[in-house]
Amino acid sequence: MPGARQSSNVEAKGLRMTKAGLAIMRWALYQAGQIGRQWDLQLASVYYRQMVYHGKNHKQAMGAVMSHIGARILAVLQENRPYELRDNQGNSIT
Repeated sequence: MPGARQSSNVEAKGLRMTKAGLAIMRWALYQAGQIGRQWDLQLASVYYRQMVYHGKNHKQAMGAVMSHIGARILAVLQENRPYELRDNQGNSIT
């Protein structure tokens, strides 16, 4: 997981990768990211943007993809709705 340091109202991002969290959860998010970036246009664009425009290596780019997947999982569970693929403009893909 990407590291972050927070003190009062100041937040520092872009720190080194940490090993926080359950190993099985990190492994599952990594595997979901590997498959997801091949089939989901939004995840593919996140990966591409990290690799090309930001100059990140594969693991760093996958950290960004994993973060997006985690946020999606949380949204699906909180809103009690099915997961659906969307294009880059946010329109549902049937």
